[in-house]
Amino acid sequence: MTVPTSFTVSYSQIPSFLSDLKESNPGTVTAIETTTDGNGSQLFKHVFISHGASQLGFLYLRNLIVVSGANMKRQIPGYLIVAVAQDANFQTFPLAMAIVDRQSEETWRWFLKELEECFPDNNQITFLSDAGPMFTRSLTAIYPNAKHVDCLRRVQMTVQLYFRDTTLKSMIREAACAYTTGAFRRGFNQLKEKNQDCATFLLAYGLPRWTRCYQAGERFNMMTANISQSVLHLMLSQPVMPIIQFLTFYHSTVMVWFRSRLRASMDHTGVISPGVQSLMDKASDTMMQWQVTQISYGCCEAVNNLGETHFVNPLRRTCSCMMFNKLWIPCVHAIVAADAFDVPASSLVHNCHTSLAWFETYTSQIYPIAPRNEQTNTPLPEAELVLHPPTPRILVGRPRSIIHMVTNL
Repeated sequence: MTVPTSFTVSYSQIPSFLSDLKESNPGTVTAIETTTDGNGSQLFKHVFISHGASQLGFLYLRNLIVVSGANMKRQIPGYLIVAVAQDANFQTFPLAMAIVDRQSEETWRWFLKELEECFPDNNQITFLSDAGPMFTRSLTAIYPNAKHVDCLRRVQMTVQLYFRDTTLKSMIREAACAYTTGAFRRGFNQLKEKNQDCATFLLAYGLPRWTRCYQAGERFNMMTANISQSVLHLMLSQPVMPIIQFLTFYHSTVMVWFRSRLRASMDHTGVISPGVQSLMDKASDTMMQWQVTQISYGCCEAVNNLGETHFVNPLRRTCSCMMFNKLWIPCVHAIVAADAFDVPASSLVHNCHTSLAWFETYTSQIYPIAPRNEQTNTPLPEAELVLHPPTPRILVGRPRSIIHMVTNL
């Protein structure tokens, strides 16, 4: 395959692009990995970008990082990786992106090593990914203290590959999404009756990796890597373009997202974000079905017409249904309890879901890259790197399909 000249020449522009990007956006972290050919020329291998504004904004978000990757189009040989989070309004928040030469354990380690410099390892972070065993091993090496959970869709596809039974998909989802151990057992027992071998396989897979009630880390409202897959789809669905334009497109897209969301958060007048308010309004529709009895200070019992009972402690933000505990958003029982105690239900929402957190997330903005003649500082040393395109290689098989899509980017 012959690559057009404009595609090969664009690699030489990457060093100066990254230098200018950091000049215009303080705190931005970039990295280039190269190899050397027989003539001593530096050949492109990997590139990494994480905006400084993304690192500052993450401080106001839930500590859940979602990572996915996919093969790129043939004119830009390589593998695209994105890391994202979710803001207070349930919109995708970009953290970092990288283009590496291929998917391998080595490249995953390189990406995670660069990511760890921006978002340091700690036991409060949870990673959700659909990237498979290579990612898992790399994550354990680079983020030894972080938790790791798997994308539910990947688990379902793995089961389908082994057992060839489409009816298992909904059963797995019911068990995986259960908030309580009781609800999980009911769903899992149905699956066990349907296919004992599948149940044994899922137990060996590890319940903390794919279930909500036994989760190794905090999943919150995310059971799949949908949000990271959607960013991949957005980027890879663009017309074929040279790599420098591809990096520019990522920068421009993130810049527009930050700007529009800051404006939206400033215009919003509620105490909690619109997305959270919508969820609570929906839960409030069933408030009339529940009666509340106070047991002790700050604790009460919620009972409905069917005799279902849940114990709520609004002060501790807990409920026996476990939805409040795991989403950090009041369930209907907590909303009823708040009403009985004459406390605004919005006051029970975790700080990360408030309008203030939504606003603070985007106060650090991403700026356009200033023309070189308008920059005040001397270009960084990396701008002087003479970079050549990678050696073309033959890709085996077709590129991985992007199957997840959401519209709330």
